[in-house]
Amino acid sequence: MERYLRLYPDYAAELVELSRELSREVYNDDAAPLSAADQALIGAAWSRHAATMPAAMSDPFAALTVDDRRAVAQRLELPRQVVTALRERRVLLVSIPRRFLQRLAEAIGSTVAQLQVLIDAGVPAETRDRLLAEAE
Repeated sequence: MERYLRLYPDYAAELVELSRELSREVYNDDAAPLSAADQALIGAAWSRHAATMPAAMSDPFAALTVDDRRAVAQRLELPRQVVTALRERRVLLVSIPRRFLQRLAEAIGSTVAQLQVLIDAGVPAETRDRLLAEAE
């Protein structure tokens, strides 16, 4: 506490208040278990929340062996370093023309949708299509 007070004297009052808040005991007077109705409400809310989360997608590069990556590079007529850079996410896929992404997806046995990090970020399909069209 002394260290933070020395480092941040302008926040002395807030730091002391935080320290007191963190050190106080928490008393739970409402120790009664949740009713079945409360549990049902929480379960329904959690289900709605889970439904809005994008499905986890597997990494299409993860299953590729060194020989597979070499074959992909040869098929696309690229240096292997390019395939490695794509695999290591050092290249933004939205910066690559969609036609090339289609060829890459075919070469690695995947789809363009699986290559797009935009899906994992929950970006709507219309926005993804617009962004990909702008990248061409």
